Amino acid sequence: IKLRIGVHIGDIVLDEEDIYGDGVNVAARLQEISEPAGISISSATYGSLDGTLTPSFEDTGELKLKNIQNPLRVWSRAPAGEPFAASDRGATTDGARRGFPSLVIVPVVTSDPRGEVQDLADALTNDLEMHLGSSAWLSATIGQSSMTADYEAKAKLRARGDRLRLEVRLAAGSNDRLWSKKYDGDLEEAFDWQDHVTEEVSSNIFGLILDAEKRKISRKSWEERSATECMLNGILEYSLVDPEAIKHSLESFTWAIEKDSTQGLAYAQAVRSINSAKSAGYREAIADNLPHYDSWLEKAESFPGVDPAFQLSLAWAELHRDHDESRFRRQIEEGLRRAPFDVEVLTYSGWNYLWIGEADRAMECLRKAEKLGRISPFAVAISTGLALACVQAGKDSVAIEHALKALSISPDYPTPYRVLAAANAYLERPDEAVSALKQVLRLVPADTLSATRDRSAFSDSPGVRRYIEGLRLAGLPE
Repeated sequence: IKLRIGVHIGDIVLDEEDIYGDGVNVAARLQEISEPAGISISSATYGSLDGTLTPSFEDTGELKLKNIQNPLRVWSRAPAGEPFAASDRGATTDGARRGFPSLVIVPVVTSDPRGEVQDLADALTNDLEMHLGSSAWLSATIGQSSMTADYEAKAKLRARGDRLRLEVRLAAGSNDRLWSKKYDGDLEEAFDWQDHVTEEVSSNIFGLILDAEKRKISRKSWEERSATECMLNGILEYSLVDPEAIKHSLESFTWAIEKDSTQGLAYAQAVRSINSAKSAGYREAIADNLPHYDSWLEKAESFPGVDPAFQLSLAWAELHRDHDESRFRRQIEEGLRRAPFDVEVLTYSGWNYLWIGEADRAMECLRKAEKLGRISPFAVAISTGLALACVQAGKDSVAIEHALKALSISPDYPTPYRVLAAANAYLERPDEAVSALKQVLRLVPADTLSATRDRSAFSDSPGVRRYIEGLRLAGLPE
């Protein structure tokens, strides 16, 4: 069954159990013009979306709707605009993900007979699947308890009056309990509570599975590891984003490619690691891998359903070559349209907005990534991106907080030190600025203002100019 959906925000009239009025009429007309399996929304609805979701809809123009007095601007999402499925992320030539950790999400159960509580249980199940199923390295599906899955997430929703309690458990296999927690809430605040709980539960489950997989992999030699284990190890190694981390991640991706040349995601991850290293200034760390870059890039592009995070990395490389910012923005929006809840895509989108100095849009993406992936391989990149966005936006004290958070995890990542240097210079703290700049030059001895601009393809925008000027004030040479 394919449904058409129309959404409008407007006034309605309540009459016992019925609703009517202009708001209902507009929504009904929008539903009628939507394509099967598509969505049409009004400008009022479109304006309420955050910047990571607006790319999902295209401007259809002003339309005259039946029995609606004034023309209405309509935004549409066709069936082809469905979010990019994690199972399509190009891990193999046939689209299947061989050997990745598997998670079964058992539908949330409740014994409460009330319809709103039953609906909430269903919504929690679907939200968990949406968040946990967005990762390229975890195969998460809704299903019943199964001994064949590597991990199992179960939850029970209890209600007493307006009080809610969600009891969540994560197990490895059928018996080994890894984690359990209770979340209390209020039925009157069910929507906000649902968002908060699913984000926190998903983030914890991601982190716990990553830790468990890391322990498994560490007990094996390179020869004993599967191609998928090598690739997952590379993703985990990459998380610190410092020169040694990039070097070790590329070693892992190289092993993955040698063990299984059909792992499209391994080529994409290797290319992304090299692009990150180029941007940060780690030429020596990637010297051994640069000769493979073009062939890896060609191979990654050849797989069907190339994952959107790779497309965003490729977009940055094209920006560096062609300096076409209009095309670059379209590519960012395409990535967000395909995977608006993927932490990796949100992180890359945020950083890509930073290259062209659009700090507000960058912060929207990175804040959402932070909520969904606070325990993830991208935590350092997210905090650092938020720090740089704050400097571009003139929020120097907040920038320092984010930069210090990143450095508490990865003390040899130079970009947070660059942010500290610029932010402290603007706050007229010369000693702190100079101290941070010394750390930058310790990690990237030949760093200069022009090198910073060039290697990251920074645009000539007010936000970027502010960041570069802060580095100049701190003492970074031209």
